[in-house]
Amino acid sequence: MVLSAQLADEGSGATSSLGGAGMEWWLGDGKTGAVFEAPTTFSASAFQPTIEALLPASGAVVEGTIHSVTGAYTGTHQWQDPRTAIDYVVDTFTADPEDPVDWRVNGDATLDAGHASDLFVTEPTCLIVRRGEGGVDMGRRGLGAQGQLSADVEDYATRAVVLASGSGASVATGSANLAPGLNPYRDLRGNPVAITRLVSESRTSAVTATARAQLALSESSTERTALTLSTSEYDVVGSVSVGDWVHVYNDQIGLVGAEGDPEVRYRGRWLRPRRLRLVEMTWPVARGMSVAYRDADGDWVDLTDYVQWETGFTSLTVGSAARLLSATGEQPGSRPVADTSVPAAPSFVLPFAQAVYQSAASGITRAQVQVRWTTPSNTDGTLVIDGDRYEVQYRTGATPVFPSTHGQMSAYTHGELAAGTHAQPITYQAGPWQSTWTQWGDTDALLQELTPGVPYDIRVRAFDNANPANVSVWSATETIQTVGDTLAPATPAPPSVAASRIAVQITHALGRADGGTYNLDPDLHHLEIHAQYTPSFFPDDSTRIGKLLANNGMLLGEIPAIGTFPVEETDEVYIKVVAVDEAGNRSSPSTAAQSEVLLIDSAHISDLTVSKVTAGTITAAWILAGSIKTANSGARMEADALGLRLYNGSNVNTVNLNANTGEGTFTGELRTGTSGQRIVIDPNNYVGRASIAMYDDDTTNYISQDAYNSIFSLAARRNSDNALNGGRITFQLENGGGGAAFYGYTSPFGEWYQRFSSEGGISYRGFFNRAATIGGLSALHVDQVGGSGTSLSYSYGATYATTPLPFVEIQGTSGSPPTASSHAVTARSQTGFSIQYPAGNVDVFVWAIRYG
Repeated sequence: MVLSAQLADEGSGATSSLGGAGMEWWLGDGKTGAVFEAPTTFSASAFQPTIEALLPASGAVVEGTIHSVTGAYTGTHQWQDPRTAIDYVVDTFTADPEDPVDWRVNGDATLDAGHASDLFVTEPTCLIVRRGEGGVDMGRRGLGAQGQLSADVEDYATRAVVLASGSGASVATGSANLAPGLNPYRDLRGNPVAITRLVSESRTSAVTATARAQLALSESSTERTALTLSTSEYDVVGSVSVGDWVHVYNDQIGLVGAEGDPEVRYRGRWLRPRRLRLVEMTWPVARGMSVAYRDADGDWVDLTDYVQWETGFTSLTVGSAARLLSATGEQPGSRPVADTSVPAAPSFVLPFAQAVYQSAASGITRAQVQVRWTTPSNTDGTLVIDGDRYEVQYRTGATPVFPSTHGQMSAYTHGELAAGTHAQPITYQAGPWQSTWTQWGDTDALLQELTPGVPYDIRVRAFDNANPANVSVWSATETIQTVGDTLAPATPAPPSVAASRIAVQITHALGRADGGTYNLDPDLHHLEIHAQYTPSFFPDDSTRIGKLLANNGMLLGEIPAIGTFPVEETDEVYIKVVAVDEAGNRSSPSTAAQSEVLLIDSAHISDLTVSKVTAGTITAAWILAGSIKTANSGARMEADALGLRLYNGSNVNTVNLNANTGEGTFTGELRTGTSGQRIVIDPNNYVGRASIAMYDDDTTNYISQDAYNSIFSLAARRNSDNALNGGRITFQLENGGGGAAFYGYTSPFGEWYQRFSSEGGISYRGFFNRAATIGGLSALHVDQVGGSGTSLSYSYGATYATTPLPFVEIQGTSGSPPTASSHAVTARSQTGFSIQYPAGNVDVFVWAIRYG
């Protein structure tokens, strides 16, 4: 398509030339073309009718072959040319970057569209190799070329966010994230690189926003590799065309395929080339070619005899097209407006499904509830197209849903039951709300780790993806009662039984029948002990000889359950154990254990009162004593009704915990840890000061609050040598009742601060930063500028929140004032002022103060 002509007079020696564009020009160039002035809207439209509707209405380009592409398109196009719109559509339909959706305009002005494999050569028949190695092989053309390989990650991103068109004036967003395993890059501190690419597309609908974000991410999440090749062969068009994939092999510049890529045979050698797409091709118009011109009447004129032939090389670019020098699309942040649509409250779908299970975290029986709700509309009745998430909250309720049983009430006093009603005597303290979240589209949530048999209040609300999010009101609160614990404990192992003439002593290591010790269920309450004179008996109320305390505390402390029970004829008795949990569920009985007379009578004593016990070790579930001491003097521990006390070797009381007042006294340093985040309280630290130090880790600075010599200081210190190294606040009391406060910065290299004295004085150490505006909020603006002539317009460099009051000093450039030293300040504003002064070269010193 000829778009420009430069014609010279015959015999002038100048050259005539023609220039133009390819057939794609008829679709537009992004700025001009058959622009869609009225909205062209699609809703779930297939690929072929979408492309047909976007062709120019003038008929300059008509439908050629439109191949089948899976998917549907929703969107609106206005104030765009057909080329821009078709580019957008094929990009949106692209699901596989290895076989993208594309289009081309043929020489007869027909448009073909479909997958690249339908339009171009995707299984290469052309191999580009080093110069001098080209030639023709079986089914393959080799082009010898000299190459230059470039690679960069200047546009690299790990997340893409598309700002799309929402409901009304709202903004919908779509996002895509790179899988963590695909990110090979790290920042200076070893963290995975996190870069977000923001794309503003006001014509993109919420339906396609996520697909557009995925497309933007696929363009930015890989290394951009481009190979520029030059070859002396001019007739390459018959071997490869722009858009085709080619094989490229040049081991000298590292241009080879990856492990696992297929090998090809070329001129007797097996090569593993890289498969890349040809995106640009430039070739000279060389002797041997024919050149013709088609005029406005459609007649062809042969210009071959008049062409000035070119020389040089054919240039091929494979891999990536040249990067645009200016960004495409809209400026992110310039278009979005506030999202005013608010979701309505969801409604629960009743009843909720419930179950109980044994918690993997604690081993205790827990309840779970599956809650469901309906997808809400906006409060104005419109469909929510920018929904983001739901928040489900739950807490223990105050009143049971089901009537209380006598067994349940037996665990309470009359005073505790008096707070309830006759219908519901048992009441609970409502617990704090807890939250769980689900994404938009999920209208159910599984609440786990709930207490069985307890009432719970549940509610839900909806969030959209505005920033900040618009939030619905809470749904109506639904109160349920979780199902009770129905899971029986595991079968216990048989006990150890020792017998005497009058009783049996039962010892149980609280283990399960399938092996182990102290591994019964954590909600264990007690063990039932059953005895009979045959090993095959089934335990019932008639065989039970007693109960043995066994609970989670004994499991954690690995304390065996031990008890003595009177039984006649102990030589022939068989013992079985049944585990009972806190809900009253009973396990299957253990296998029978036969009693054996192993102990003398004194070993069977389970309750002993004596005036003195002398023993190396005492093992017991509990010990009642008036006082417990580890020694009478020296380093020791004492515990009694008054509290707990620790003494050092010099009989000095270093720790005193008072049982009556709850007060504690510690002598020495108190730490919450030995490394990492911790607090250290030291009455006499490394420089003889009382201090409280807060550490974030073991390598950086820490914060120290010190008190010494009537000075109280809060400062940052260097961990390596405790030197001051950062911000500092100091309060100092002086003799005679005065004092001062300092606020500033101190390091081993100097200190700078603001001082407030008890007399009301304020002084500064350091200097005022020149022309520091602090975003238009600085109270004092100090600067020096040069001037000439008779006036100067001074700009603060920012817009202040209020108009400053400037004070100006004029001096000649040599340091002395001008001949006439008068000057005037005018046009004072939030951004600057003007000043008039006698003619000459001057230095202007500015002090500008903001006041309220």
